[in-house]
Amino acid sequence: MANRCITSPDERKFEAFMEEQGVALQSVHWAAVKNNWERRLFALENSQGTIVAGAMVLVKPLPMGYSMYYIPRGPIAAGQNQELMIELLNAIRQESRKDKCIFIKFDPYILDHRFMLKEGRPEGHNQEAVDRFEKETGAIHKGYTMSIAETVQPRTNMGVDVTDDFTARYARNTRRAIKKAARENLSAEIHTASDIRSNPEILDIFSELMHCTEDRKGVKLRDREYFQRIIDSFDGAIISLCRTADGTCISGILSIGYNGKLEMLYMGNNNAYSKTGASAFLYDATYRYASEHGIRYCDMSGVEGSLEDGLSNHKHSLGADVREYIGEFDIPVKPLMYKMVLPVYEKKTGGA
Repeated sequence: MANRCITSPDERKFEAFMEEQGVALQSVHWAAVKNNWERRLFALENSQGTIVAGAMVLVKPLPMGYSMYYIPRGPIAAGQNQELMIELLNAIRQESRKDKCIFIKFDPYILDHRFMLKEGRPEGHNQEAVDRFEKETGAIHKGYTMSIAETVQPRTNMGVDVTDDFTARYARNTRRAIKKAARENLSAEIHTASDIRSNPEILDIFSELMHCTEDRKGVKLRDREYFQRIIDSFDGAIISLCRTADGTCISGILSIGYNGKLEMLYMGNNNAYSKTGASAFLYDATYRYASEHGIRYCDMSGVEGSLEDGLSNHKHSLGADVREYIGEFDIPVKPLMYKMVLPVYEKKTGGA
């Protein structure tokens, strides 16, 4: 008996599948964070009623009752089986017509490369996976993009495997910074989602640290309300804080723990304490907490694909490897309208 597509799967059953096979961005809880989008859930079930593939779809309303679908870091299949992903994508394309969907955007959780920065990027690409999506779903690959601004989710990420002696990969300057922080009597503390929900001051402190980062970089980042939705939605969310000897919070990281992976989403620092080693000290403490709580990998988020910027070098000094995904795809559901809408969409989103 063939698999069947379920257009309104049981949420608990869907989430149980994602917690075992997926990533935080495909959780039903991520849709609660992105509450300015509508949401659809799709699942592929086998003849025993077991979910073998799933997709949490964010739906963006467009003028005149039309819409676009976005599947962040998905769809997800058992064992990341591409054949199952393709089967589900084709089913979603058919169902999306009911929402007058013009196109479906997705960026599957499929690796292109994994390497250490000092080794250099391997040659070639995972072209077979790209070709299959294009041939079997009619998808258009957006290319092996290098800039964060070109896609919704960064194609190039860096992070730390904490299943071994990750400290052995620290750069010399990182080790010095951690030792300096110890001499400065800095302390690190990890607050779970339940801690933060019962003590809102923790989130207030983190939000203030993010404002310091905004002022330093001259950019507008997320606000306290957005951070609150993350804490309310994910039981695996944590906030790591670094304090001085007198109790002043000078650095903070907001992360989501999900399916053995820690998504380190936001970091804020008080620039007045930049020479204390607080950043490296707090990253190290968060890695250690993750390792002790069954986390296998700490994802430090996206970097520019050139890998020549200061942020890439900073993350590399903290023991991070590079993980590049195969990239973003569009599936035109209404091809003529897609051609007309795409230039407007890309102009508004800066290419993503």
